[in-house]
Amino acid sequence: MDAQIDEMPVASLDTRYGVHRSQVYNRLEAIKKRRDDLVPHRRGRKSYVSAELLGLLDGMAALIQQGSTTEEAANQVLGQLSNRPADSPADIRQVDTSAIAITTPEPEKPFSIDDTLHMLRALQELADNDWRLSSDQIAQTLELKALPSGDSFERYGFRFSKAGKNGTQTAWKIEKL
Repeated sequence: MDAQIDEMPVASLDTRYGVHRSQVYNRLEAIKKRRDDLVPHRRGRKSYVSAELLGLLDGMAALIQQGSTTEEAANQVLGQLSNRPADSPADIRQVDTSAIAITTPEPEKPFSIDDTLHMLRALQELADNDWRLSSDQIAQTLELKALPSGDSFERYGFRFSKAGKNGTQTAWKIEKL
């Protein structure tokens, strides 16, 4: 059974991409400059992004991780390879979106409570035994493409703090909050 994401809360995008919330809003703004119809929608007190906008953000995240700027990534996922200003007379709504699938990463695997519980139990055991993991191991465990910048960050009720070296990589101490 394939789970298709119809929409996602904007508040969860910083976790999805492993970036600060301000970077999420910068990416949303970069898309909006090019296509003013691609904006989060409100339902009650929360804002959500559509599946189309989520796909564009996923594509941008992959390009930014490869070294593109936010503006370059927005241009590329929207098929605008020129640096034409957003207020250009050309109708930017008629962009061919067929190329987006090329830059969009594979869809996320469906959510599994069993996988989540397994990961949380593993994190708890790591914290209880004061075991240190490398940056790559933490990113893989948390299913992040890259770890957030800074000396520490929090996810799933755990704090991850830099604690020396593990080979050539940073070692991370895990604490239950």
